[in-house]
Amino acid sequence: MRAWLLLPWLLLLSATVLYGGEAVAQDVNSAHRVGLHFLLGTGEVEEPASHTDADLSDLYGIDLFYRHQLSPGFAAEFAYINASMGIGGAIASILGGLQDINLSAVRLSGVAGYALTDRQQLFVKAGVTQNRLKLKYQDRAASKNETGVAVAAGWQYQFDEGWAVQAELGYNTSSHLTYRTGLIGLSYRF
Repeated sequence: MRAWLLLPWLLLLSATVLYGGEAVAQDVNSAHRVGLHFLLGTGEVEEPASHTDADLSDLYGIDLFYRHQLSPGFAAEFAYINASMGIGGAIASILGGLQDINLSAVRLSGVAGYALTDRQQLFVKAGVTQNRLKLKYQDRAASKNETGVAVAAGWQYQFDEGWAVQAELGYNTSSHLTYRTGLIGLSYRF
C-alpha cells in the first residue's frame, strides 16, 4: 500500500482533534445537507501504453453531494462529479489530437468543520474516489477506471436555517490521473 494513501486520513484526523472543541453549531439540529457545486479544474492523465501525458487543461462540470452530520464537528459526504473539456482544451485539441474528455467520479469523504462565527465555517475533507475517464482522440478512444484519494478545504456561509453557499479547493489523485478543482455552489440543510 502506498504511504500517500494515508495522508488524507491523517489530515482529517488532525483537523478533527484540533478543532473538535469548536464544533459547528448550526448543523447540530439538522443531520442532512444536499448541494450542487459548479466545478472548474485542471489535471493530467498518463497514457501507460505510450508513456505520454494528456493535458486536462480546463475542465468544467458539476459536483452533486449529500452530507450526513454524524456529530457537531464531523460529517460523512457522498458526491457525484461529472466534468468535460472546456474551451481551452478544445483549442489545445486542434494541435494535439485529443477531441473530447469526460470525467465521471464518485467520492466518499469524511468532513471536519470549524466554526468561525455562527454563520461561517471552514472545513476540510478527505476520502476515496472512483474515477472514470473517457478520452476521445482523432484516431482512437481510451477509458480509465481508477480508485484514488481526494482532499479538499473550503468555506461555507449559512444564509438562514436551510440555504448556504460554499467555496472549495480540491485535489484528487490516482495512479494515472491527477486533477485539481475549484468549486462554488449552494446547499440546503434539512
